[in-house]
Amino acid sequence: MGTRSWLMLVAVGVLLLLALDSFYIVNETEKAVLKRFARVEKADIEPGIYPKVPLIDDVVRVDGRLLTHDVPTPVFIHSATYGTRASSVVELSRHSDPI
Repeated sequence: MGTRSWLMLVAVGVLLLLALDSFYIVNETEKAVLKRFARVEKADIEPGIYPKVPLIDDVVRVDGRLLTHDVPTPVFIHSATYGTRASSVVELSRHSDPI
């Protein structure tokens, strides 16, 4: 193979990598933010396939599912013979602006 063939093979490889990097997929359980040069271009992207500029745009994905945790009920002793159970509630909320 000559020099021209190697250069053509390298050029095709680089173009193929750029083509593969020009799309991104957001799954149904994810939310995504598209950033261009560290500045937010598009926030709260819905699930789907979207185009982006290779090597310039960056996609940050976060888990969009609501996570809940069971919290044990503590017992507070406020005198020698009485104990009080306190119910505790932990609320995890979603923010509409992911920034």
